[in-house]
Amino acid sequence: MADRPNTPHLLQRYDSPTSSPYRYFDPASHEVKTAEGRTRLCPYYILNGESVSVAGILATTCPKNKKVIHGMADGVLRPAFYRAP
Repeated sequence: MADRPNTPHLLQRYDSPTSSPYRYFDPASHEVKTAEGRTRLCPYYILNGESVSVAGILATTCPKNKKVIHGMADGVLRPAFYRAP
């Protein structure tokens, strides 16, 4: 925590990826297809002085039969957003 002024860190709760249908473009068939997969949400934050705000969210989805979401060729990466209540 002593490095906070120079390199701020944020701890957040881990939630298991959810399972849901997702759409993706298949370049081989040139069609939009639907599959069932697990999605992980990764928020990106902006530090402005002493305040922190969500700058954007990366939604990464992989097929249900894959164990790891990070770094796979058949994963789908999409921008997402957060709307404050």
